[in-house]
Amino acid sequence: MQTYTSYYKSSLGILKIVGDADFILSLDFVEKEGSDTAEHAFCVQECVKQIDEYFKGKRKKFFLNLAPRGTEFQKSVWRELEKIPFGKVASYGDIARAIGKSNA
Repeated sequence: MQTYTSYYKSSLGILKIVGDADFILSLDFVEKEGSDTAEHAFCVQECVKQIDEYFKGKRKKFFLNLAPRGTEFQKSVWRELEKIPFGKVASYGDIARAIGKSNA
């Protein structure tokens, strides 16, 4: 599977965005940009665009095709995080209880 990488310098740090031809696979904060930037797939370009709009205060919702890589536990956490409305917060405990793992 061909993957594509892009970086976005946000006010919170550098974001590394990895995707394939159809989906965003990961988005992580990194210390510095790598040399793995390549010709980008549309989904990666669209992700960068939406992140930029968010940091400029022009976007509150994201519309991206996501296919994150992780364990079933991680995926359940990420699904729950997607439910947090813009401008609201949730603690680790809130998320743990919501996924039925109150001690996680």
